[in-house]
Amino acid sequence: FALSGEAAKWTMAQRQGIELAQSELKASGVPLELVWDDTGVSTEKSVSCLKRMIQVEHAEIVIGNIWAFLTMPMIPL
Repeated sequence: FALSGEAAKWTMAQRQGIELAQSELKASGVPLELVWDDTGVSTEKSVSCLKRMIQVEHAEIVIGNIWAFLTMPMIPL
C-alpha cells in the first residue's frame, strides 16, 4: 500500500474505504485486523512488503496497490 510518495494521495480513499469496511464488520461481530506497510512507488518494496505480510504477519488476505505497476510484480508470489 503506497502510504508515501506520488501514489499516497491516490490510496487515501482506498484506505478509508477499507477502514470503513473493517468498522462495519467489527460492529457485526466479525473481527478483522488490518496491517499496513508502505510500498511507496517501488516495485521492489511492493514485493518485499508482500513477502513480509505472508511470512511474518501470516496474512490471509492482501490488498495490493491502486497502481497496477506496483501490484503486478506481486502476482507470481
